[in-house]
Amino acid sequence: MTAKRVAFQTLGCKVNQNEAEAMENIFRKAGYETVDFQEAADVYVIHTCTVTHLGDRKSRQMIRRAVRQNPDAVVVVSGCYAQVASQEVMDIPGVDLVIGTQARSQIVNLVERVMEERQPLNVVEDILRTKDFEELPLEETGRIRAFMKIQEGCQNFCTYCIIPFARGPVRSRHPDKVLAETERLVAKGYQELVLTGICTGAYGQDLGDGITLNHLLKKLKEVPGLLRIRISSLDPNDFSPELIDTLTSDPVYCPHLHISLQSGNDKVLREMGRRYTTADFARLLDSLRKRRPGIAITT
Repeated sequence: MTAKRVAFQTLGCKVNQNEAEAMENIFRKAGYETVDFQEAADVYVIHTCTVTHLGDRKSRQMIRRAVRQNPDAVVVVSGCYAQVASQEVMDIPGVDLVIGTQARSQIVNLVERVMEERQPLNVVEDILRTKDFEELPLEETGRIRAFMKIQEGCQNFCTYCIIPFARGPVRSRHPDKVLAETERLVAKGYQELVLTGICTGAYGQDLGDGITLNHLLKKLKEVPGLLRIRISSLDPNDFSPELIDTLTSDPVYCPHLHISLQSGNDKVLREMGRRYTTADFARLLDSLRKRRPGIAITT
């Protein structure tokens, strides 16, 4: 029996890319063959972005391209644009399944339900009511660096930002699960762990019991065989004195930090609702560089 073929098109951030890889892994484990998006496939998955109107437009273009390539295929739309505009997406001719930013772990079951019933299906729910962190299988690439999503959601509600409405409130993966998966990855030969999330610095806010990103980093440092820990991105407000001490205290923590500076103009930062100034940002950089000379900072 010929394996069904699935093709992915992913737009947007690194978190989106990691999620798409996890969904590809789910399909492969179910016996599907993954092919390039330009090829004929039985299932097309467009994992969308909605940070800008350009992201929305590109998402719609990719959806229509998939429908043109194989009108008989099941066309699945997931991600942020699908979450905030699910009915708009469902109204695009040829769309069969909309799943937003939840239910990704059930994607194969939902696709096969659509194949059987041949009825369009929208399973998007109110993300602002979501309280649980969705576990997605980590894609094992055979390389030495693994990306692990530890946090979902944002509740900063900065001016004009749609992300809290697309991703919901802060949900954190329990540290026991993070540590267990890290140990499994190290046993398979991985040496570097990259921690990702929508608002990674908010890790633990929903868990209580004193669990913070700093707490997790200290636990990860103790995993035998893990040689490097990297954080994909942090906000200037995420840096408590304790976190600065940790990140500058040991070579296991990568000497590179990506710190989001949304504007170099304080008036713009105020209007955006960002809770820091350019002077705060400069002081943070000075503190990091004094404690760890040679640290690389990008923004």
